[in-house]
Amino acid sequence: MQTKRVIRLVLSLSLCLLVSGNLSAAEKHPRLFLTDQKVAEIKKAIGVEGSHHAEAFGALKSWVDTKGRQPHDPKSKNWNYERAFMGRGAAFVHVITGEKKYAELAFAVLKDVHDKPGPDKRLPDQLKTYGLAKATVGEGFALAYDWCYHAWSQAQRDYIKNVLKRSLDIWLKYGHSQLSVSRGSNWAAVCRGAELVMMLASYEEGDRAKRLKYLVGQLQQHMAIAYGPGGLSQEGIGYTGYGGIYLLEACYALAETGDDTLIKQLDKHAFWKLQMFSGTSLVTDQLKRRYLQQGVSGSAINDEGWASLTLRSVPKDQRPYFGWYYDRHMGKLAPGKPSDKYDNQRAAWVWALLCYPTDLETANPAKTLGHAHFDYKTGGFFFRNRWQDQNDILFAVFSDLANHKAWDKREATGIRLIAHGTPFFGGPSKYSGAGLHSRLLVDGKANGGKKSGKNGQNVVAESNSAGGYVIVGGGSTYKSLAVDDLQRHVLVDFSLGKDAAVLSTLDRVKSSKTHAYTWNVNLGDDKGDGGIKVAAGSEAGRQTFLLKGKNGWVKGWVLHPADARIKTGDPLQIETKGADTDIWIAMLVGNGTPPKGAITGEGLASVLKIAGQTIRFDETKNRIRLEK
Repeated sequence: MQTKRVIRLVLSLSLCLLVSGNLSAAEKHPRLFLTDQKVAEIKKAIGVEGSHHAEAFGALKSWVDTKGRQPHDPKSKNWNYERAFMGRGAAFVHVITGEKKYAELAFAVLKDVHDKPGPDKRLPDQLKTYGLAKATVGEGFALAYDWCYHAWSQAQRDYIKNVLKRSLDIWLKYGHSQLSVSRGSNWAAVCRGAELVMMLASYEEGDRAKRLKYLVGQLQQHMAIAYGPGGLSQEGIGYTGYGGIYLLEACYALAETGDDTLIKQLDKHAFWKLQMFSGTSLVTDQLKRRYLQQGVSGSAINDEGWASLTLRSVPKDQRPYFGWYYDRHMGKLAPGKPSDKYDNQRAAWVWALLCYPTDLETANPAKTLGHAHFDYKTGGFFFRNRWQDQNDILFAVFSDLANHKAWDKREATGIRLIAHGTPFFGGPSKYSGAGLHSRLLVDGKANGGKKSGKNGQNVVAESNSAGGYVIVGGGSTYKSLAVDDLQRHVLVDFSLGKDAAVLSTLDRVKSSKTHAYTWNVNLGDDKGDGGIKVAAGSEAGRQTFLLKGKNGWVKGWVLHPADARIKTGDPLQIETKGADTDIWIAMLVGNGTPPKGAITGEGLASVLKIAGQTIRFDETKNRIRLEK
């Protein structure tokens, strides 16, 4: 009798061990991003004084230790956002240090989301919560659950797991216009990406296989619709970065489960190169790392993890060059305190630590990347004179080919300029008003009627050792303004020297009707001129303008028509009237004392001699020329 009881006990224990072993094998934590090898690499890198990892981890840990259970500003309405970031940040610190107190902090601050929701009441498991907020807060719960799993009690695990399960159930019922009408919207990246991370972090995909397939398909469609091969989106670089945080997380998370479906799609889009050609290599202040503004995005981007996450997707042979840019854009070589760097917004130091290669050796990109980066599919053409410091010159022109149902500002023929630390030419961002565009206005308008077809057209896009030449068409944007055709020529030339650039635009308008045309540039960015001083003058009987920033200037000559009138202010405007019309503006970007120009000839036969160079128009080849 005793023997039978012993046998039954042994069998019972064996079964328990078997079940336990299977569960352990099925739900190994951390599952996402933090393998034993990765943790060991990060720990070693943190130990190197003055290194990227040492500074970034010091900034993260200091924030966690200082803010603790109350990471939010009492005057802010973003309580649960900040708690979600603290939950993720404290969980990461726990894994690296092995100290349980950080796991306890992560749980406590996440439990406060429900117990003490604060004024924002952004809850991941409530249907009425705004989708973007539901995604953001839910992502914090998911990664904290994954990274603190072994440090938490079963009751703590169950609490967070139940929040995640309720959240995943809610996503099945949640709807929003930006999720239903267009897969191109940043909403698709944020909401579908966060849901996927939540599902994988909590091992819920087994019971939600159909939904998993759906999410992967939605993100595949999003990437195919929203971005061109160059990484550009019609919503703008800022919203590309915002959605990109969640998109890249989802791509990497799925890959860590052994499924590279999304990674294969991600590799078709050069987000890394877009950042390098559109972003300044200077932290101007904590919140204003500048990008060439486009779409509905502003020029100042908070860098909440996008640049750091991008590090992992850069082709290996290009990582030294992106690393060079990253270090100066927000990393160890950027000005400011460590707490102001390393993707600091929303506690994204985590991604700076996870994605920055511990063995990275950087190299200047100049010889490898040249001066130009083009995205023909979406219609964005970017130029950069060099890779050095705050005086680098960045320029872009857009044909705005995308026309899906996501956010759009119709940017066909728009130009942008950042030079010598000043954003000289900006765009409308979220705001309305023709004067906020940096392109040709027709009868005072930037757009007319409803969108139809492609906003603009690619006509010519050439790059060379000095810069390049682009011709973009106005497409449906200008047809809606009763203009038969508009082609904007843009010459970009950096051959004058390290601190200078020659820029020239020629707008060739075909119209059967007479219109008032305005060459318009929005000075500074969407909200104001940023302290740019504007002056008008004349040389050789032609109108001139001078824009002065903090460290540099843009000088322009109105080469044609001779009777065009300059209106100084913000925006800067050059006005003329006609039917078929050519409007030719030559510009020099530089610092120091602006030079004077000498002009001969008339109309499109005008010749400008400036800084030892000659600018003329070759009618035969239909090109603006810069010649010695």
